[in-house]
Amino acid sequence: MKLSDIIFENKVKEIDFAYTDPGARLYSITINGQKQRGDDHKKAIDMIQKLTGKEVPIRAMYHSQEVQDLIDALKAKGIESDVYPMDVS
Repeated sequence: MKLSDIIFENKVKEIDFAYTDPGARLYSITINGQKQRGDDHKKAIDMIQKLTGKEVPIRAMYHSQEVQDLIDALKAKGIESDVYPMDVS
């Protein structure tokens, strides 16, 4: 399902992030189980920033306070959210 379809249906229930470890870079964003790719990835970042008022960290460790603050902001909006390391070694 495309991000525009998810937004149109107003059914964002879960947003998960994966950050490379090692590497400390945003690897992927998954919304309602659908990995966002290409333009949808960029639109997802914009949507999350508008929704939370927080910047989506592009370069950060998955367990950093900056990332945790974003997860907490999403949970405060009623959206389940988590972050995972992506092993790229």
